[in-house]
Amino acid sequence: MNGKERKEIGRVSAGDIGAVVKLKDTHTNNTLSSRSFPVILPPIKFPEPVISMAIVAKSKGDEDRIATGLHALHEEDPTFVMTVDPELHQTVISGQGELHLQIIIKRLKAKYGVEVDMVEPKVPYRETIRGRANEVEYKHKKQTGGRGQFGDCEIMIEPMQNGEGEPEYEFVDKIVGGVISQGFRPAVDKGVREAMDGGLQGG
Repeated sequence: MNGKERKEIGRVSAGDIGAVVKLKDTHTNNTLSSRSFPVILPPIKFPEPVISMAIVAKSKGDEDRIATGLHALHEEDPTFVMTVDPELHQTVISGQGELHLQIIIKRLKAKYGVEVDMVEPKVPYRETIRGRANEVEYKHKKQTGGRGQFGDCEIMIEPMQNGEGEPEYEFVDKIVGGVISQGFRPAVDKGVREAMDGGLQGG
C-alpha cells in the first residue's frame, strides 16, 4: 500500500507490511495463518490509558450512533477505551493523550457523522452521616376529590457501625400496634433510598 495506490503481491515475508481486503471478522491482535500451518503469535501488550475525558453529544438522539462508533474505533485501536459510568451517567473515553482523544473524536465525526464535545469527567463524591439527627416529621396531604390522602411520617437517622461486611443502610420499622398498615411502609424505605442516591451534595 502507498497512499491510495495498491500493488498486488502474492507473498509477504516476516517484517513486511501488507494489506488484506474483505475480511469479515478479523481484529487487532489476531494471527492470520493457513490451515496446514496454524500458528498464533503472542498478542501485543497495549499501554494503559493515561488520560480520560467525558463526552457529551451535540445533538440529542445520537447516543446509539456514538456508542456504535466508539465501539468500532476501540476494535481498530485497543489503546483507546470507552466506558459508561452508570453512577455519574457519563460516557468516558480514555487514551494515550489529549491529541489521541481529539483524533478519535474527529474520526467519529468523519466516519459516523456524529459530533461530541469533550468535558471534564465528574467526580463521584461520597457523603455520609456523622451523627444522630433529631426526629424529622413530614405530613403528606393530597386532596383529589373524595376522601383524599393524609399521612404522617417520623424518621430518625443515625450512623451505623463502619465494620467490614456491614450493610451501608438498614431500615428499622418501629411502628407498633399496627397503626399503619404494612402496605404503606415500603414507600418510606423507598423514599429514603432515593434520597440517599441524590444526597444533599454528592450522594
